[in-house]
Amino acid sequence: MTGDFIQKTYGKTTAELVGQLRKLADDIESAGERDFLPETSAVLDEWFMGQRAVPCLLGRFDGHPKLEDGKPGFTSQVFYVDDSRKIARTLTRWYLLGDRVNVEQRKSITGKRP
Repeated sequence: MTGDFIQKTYGKTTAELVGQLRKLADDIESAGERDFLPETSAVLDEWFMGQRAVPCLLGRFDGHPKLEDGKPGFTSQVFYVDDSRKIARTLTRWYLLGDRVNVEQRKSITGKRP
């Protein structure tokens, strides 16, 4: 599911996504330099901050450094899921995956099927 998840979610191969994230990290690090000026950039006029949905995991947390055990919540943006190894990586940390909610449980919670 790993490569399949990345391809379906981000429309990229694992290697392409890794390269893009490395470039992002390098760009953010460089932006802190006093004389930094992007090599190429587009113009965005009449702009404002907004929000959009990103892939994340929802569930009950246990052993999270900032959240109370047993409380439901959601993760930061998810970049890697391996169902067979029961691990996931979000922007901020690794998770060990417990039981997945079955289709009928999700339907009763959200009113729709996955």
